[in-house]
Amino acid sequence: MLVLALLTGAASLFNYFCWSNYELPAELRIVSITVQFALTVITVMSAIRYRGKRLRASYNKAGYKIFTFPFAIIFGSVLANLAILAILVLRMTGIMQSLYSQSI
Repeated sequence: MLVLALLTGAASLFNYFCWSNYELPAELRIVSITVQFALTVITVMSAIRYRGKRLRASYNKAGYKIFTFPFAIIFGSVLANLAILAILVLRMTGIMQSLYSQSI
């Protein structure tokens, strides 16, 4: 599941790179959002189906739990995929266009 989360994270970053650096036609934007949605669902499913240990005791034994390293990577990938999906949807609907139309 860790490798799957890393692969979907890399694919999401590539998807965002293509979206932000190239002027995509409307058909490819819809395909890109659909692919990003599928990548997000796959990443969430890998987090749900993760069979390893998710939490461990804190280092100073203060009574709270922290994520294990593999699950933290999966959780970070879920957050990144959700953020990229939100950005793509906001750009597609025109809400975030004003941020990218300003030239320096």
